[in-house]
Amino acid sequence: MKDYGFSNIQANPKQIFLDGNSFYLQDSQIDDIDVSFTRNFGGYWESICLPFSLEYKDWKDDFEVARINAVRQYDDNDDGNIDRTILEFVKMKNDDSVIEPNTPYLIKAKEAGKKTISVENTTVYESKANSIECSTTTEQFTFIGLYKKPSLMFFSQTFISKYVMDNGLLSELTAQSNIGPYRWYMTRENRESAYGINNNNTAKEISIRVVGEETTDISQLRITNDELPVYDLNGRRVNENNLKPGMYVKNGRKVIIR
Repeated sequence: MKDYGFSNIQANPKQIFLDGNSFYLQDSQIDDIDVSFTRNFGGYWESICLPFSLEYKDWKDDFEVARINAVRQYDDNDDGNIDRTILEFVKMKNDDSVIEPNTPYLIKAKEAGKKTISVENTTVYESKANSIECSTTTEQFTFIGLYKKPSLMFFSQTFISKYVMDNGLLSELTAQSNIGPYRWYMTRENRESAYGINNNNTAKEISIRVVGEETTDISQLRITNDELPVYDLNGRRVNENNLKPGMYVKNGRKVIIR
C-alpha cells in the first residue's frame, strides 16, 4: 500500500480513499487514479467541496447537487432597507453537468446515512479550494471551500460576518459550529463600509432557495404567487405601486417608468 503522507489518505498505487471527516492537505495533484470519498450525509442540503471532479452519472442515483447561482435581496415593507437575502442555487440535473474540483456546491443525499462516491481514472487536485463571489449593490458574499477546521484566529475576525451550512440550515459561524473538511463557509461584507461591518441597510434574514431548473436569465425566474412581482436591475423585489423613474423587470420583460 502506497503512503501519500497524510493520515486520511489510504491508497494503493491505483486507488485513493478519502474520509470526509478527516483533514485533507495535498500539495500536488495525482493523475489517472481511482478515488473513493466517504461521508455521513443527513438527507438535507449540505455544503461540499471536493478535490476531484464528478459527472452527473457519478451522483445522480444517490444525490442531488446544486450550484451557486445568485444573491437576491428584498425590501418587503418598502422602507429603503433590505429585509431578506436569498442565496439562490440551481439544481444540476443535465447529463453534461459537472462538479468542478475545489469548488463550493450544495449536495443532498436521497437517503440519509454513510455514503461513498467513487470515480475511476480521475485526477485528485492539491488542496487549494476556489472561492465564488456574488454581490449586490450593498453587500458582497464569498463562498470559500476548506479542507480542515479553521484556526482560532480565523474565528476571532469579527469585522467580517461568516456563515456555514449546519444541519441543513445556514448559520452564523462560531467556534462551536459543525464545520469539517470538504465543506465551505460564506463571508458577508458591506461594500459601503471600509471595515466590512454591516449597517442598517443589510438583510436581517438570510435563507437558501434551490431552483429545480436551469436559470440562465431573469425570464426563467419561477413565480410562486399569482401576483407577478417587479424587480429592479439588481434583482431586488420592489413595490409596484411606488416605483421611481427607471428600468425594472416584470414577468421576464423590461419595463421603463418615466
